[in-house]
Formats: sequence, C-alpha cells, structure tokens
Amino acid sequence: MDEKVSILMPVFNAEKTLHECLQSILNQTHQGFELIAVNDNSTDSSTDILRSYDDPRFCLFDNREKGIVSALNLGLEHCQFDLVARMDADDVMYATRLEKQSAMMSKDPSITLCASKVRKFPEEMIRAGYVEYMRWQNACVTEQDIKDQIYIESPFAHPSVMFRRTRTRSRGL
Repeated sequence: MDEKVSILMPVFNAEKTLHECLQSILNQTHQGFELIAVNDNSTDSSTDILRSYDDPRFCLFDNREKGIVSALNLGLEHCQFDLVARMDADDVMYATRLEKQSAMMSKDPSITLCASKVRKFPEEMIRAGYVEYMRWQNACVTEQDIKDQIYIESPFAHPSVMFRRTRTRSRGL
C-alpha cells in the first residue's frame, strides 16, 4: 500500500496560478496526503485563496522570515509524513504523480529521492535558454547521468521531487 505523503509548497504572490495548482493536488489519484503550504510574505490574495479551500488536509503556515529556504525549512518542520513531495504554487501535477512516486518509494526503501521529467507551460512563454535547461534536466535520467551532472546544476526539478525525511541505507550516488 502507498504511504501517506506530505506535500510541501512555499507560496509567494501566486494568486494567478494557485487555483489551478490546488486543483491538481485535489485531483490526485493518491488521496493520502496533507498539503503544508507556507505563505512567504505574500502581498496578494494567495492566503485568502488557500483559506477558501475547505479541506482538512490543507494546512497553512506563515513564514516569519522571508525567502524560499526559510519557507521550506518551516514547512518541513510541520510535515507529518516520511515521504515529502515538493510542489510550487505556480505548477501543476499530473493526477498520478503522488501514486506513482509513493509506490516506487514504498517498493524500494533504499530510494531516498525520486523525481520526474517536467514540462514548462504555457509553451509560448518559454524562452530558448529555459528550453535548453529543461532539455538538459530532462536528459538526466540514469544514475550515471546524475553523478556526471550533479555539480553543474541540480538535475532535479524541485516540483517533481519526492524524498524521504528519514535516512535509510541508500544505493548512494
């Protein structure tokens, strides 16, 4: 059986994208999750939008500091489950993301982190440099690819990552 998942999502001025993002979370085929949303000092209606969702799995915390690192650290402190899926407030998940990633992690306890390829949208807004960056990142799919590229840039797109909070024996990179 799939493990429960904490979805960790910092939020900063995301009123234009937040509804679509939250709907993609609610549409997950794996419903055993909590959403830990951290308001990172938004000045728009992001917090009102988050509060408008009447779902007991949605938890909102205010970041007293400022910045994504402190927001993520605060959110991580509130995650109840060992599996943590990163999400950004301007992204959407495919409906089976949590199901597939948690199943993979449950099947093999030595896996500490798994991620997926990503697709940027809307496509007409993507600049050539970002297209190349996504091509490079999406090409890092094997253990050797990751070993070879890890010190160039993160080969993992943050909103595609699921990781374990507890350390287990891993295959290591």
